[in-house]
Amino acid sequence: MRFLSVACSILAICACFSVQASSLDINLRDEAIRLAVRGPINESGLNLSLSGLHHEDDRDLITAGVSVIESLADGSYVGIGGHLYAFDAKNVDGLGMALGGFFHYALPAFPGLGLGGQLYYGPDVVSFDDVKRYIETAMRLEYQILSQANIYVGYRHIRIKMDNGGKGRIDNGLHFGLRLTY
Repeated sequence: MRFLSVACSILAICACFSVQASSLDINLRDEAIRLAVRGPINESGLNLSLSGLHHEDDRDLITAGVSVIESLADGSYVGIGGHLYAFDAKNVDGLGMALGGFFHYALPAFPGLGLGGQLYYGPDVVSFDDVKRYIETAMRLEYQILSQANIYVGYRHIRIKMDNGGKGRIDNGLHFGLRLTY
């Protein structure tokens, strides 16, 4: 139920982007769903991203970030920035900041096919509550089915290290998704 509130909040914020929003991404796996939106704030090149993830084992994650994105040849791009995160899991809660980046590489030998990935790291100095460290990684293989729609298969691993020395995960596993650009 919390994810529904998060998803509605993200969609309401998307409305604030109006015509400036650039992508809406949703991905699913048996145990988790993630909804993300990214778009330019203004002509400065700064982008805002918002996402919400719900795992059926009572693990929820919300991120809000800023980044700059540079377009490369043939639909490839790279972005760098950071995001604030907050999560609520069974026995642990946390929030903090993570820095990192993401990329999409369009494979020139295979039109429509691309590789993408991201890495974000939040060390102890910017992690609060029960968290000592936050790491989010993801890789995906995309296929452009329409000029504004990509489908993909990916693998995501979001893990934390807690103040008490324990380790945990918010989510990890194979997922399938759809990314719409407009």
